[in-house]
Amino acid sequence: MRRRGFLKNTILPTLAIGCSGGIETILGPNNQQENTIIRLNIQPYATWSPSGNIIFPLHTYLKLIDKSGLEINSAKILSDIGDENKLVSHPNWEKNTIAFQLNDLDKSEIFASLIKPGFAIYPERLNFGLLEENSYKYEYFSLSPDTNSAAFSFNDEMYLSEFPPTGEATHIPVSEIINDYCEEVKMYSWWVRSWLYRKLINK
Repeated sequence: MRRRGFLKNTILPTLAIGCSGGIETILGPNNQQENTIIRLNIQPYATWSPSGNIIFPLHTYLKLIDKSGLEINSAKILSDIGDENKLVSHPNWEKNTIAFQLNDLDKSEIFASLIKPGFAIYPERLNFGLLEENSYKYEYFSLSPDTNSAAFSFNDEMYLSEFPPTGEATHIPVSEIINDYCEEVKMYSWWVRSWLYRKLINK
């Protein structure tokens, strides 16, 4: 029951940041820098670093910028030869560990690395012990704040794993939980409508 509550209250209400383009800075009146509005406009994902900076993928790089849009650092993830069809996306940074999704034409995988001084990254592919056929996709990898666990989707199904993974990840039947949750919402909605109806006809 505790895991069910955690999934309902924490994982289901997920906020995703979607973007496309670059970083646009709009100055306020009289070009005053303190009135600057920063609009993140990056495809496909931007997120926070533990120190409060912003990390996002750009083609074969992971870019680190501050809140004003100034680039702090950059890490090249892919080579220019043999990786033309691959794309880095969905970085996730907790403590000194960074993970990201690597997308190819017919599959996507999760890589992770400790972050060395100078934003040096040496990623290794994570193995979650799941059956991988010719076409498969690992997506939306998220480390727990203590970096001991991870949640992700594999072929549109949710899984939990210890981190670093040492065995087979655990399947979480989110669709069943969502269906149950929707049934509860329907019941609640029906009760509210009935209550309002009674109130109205008894006026």
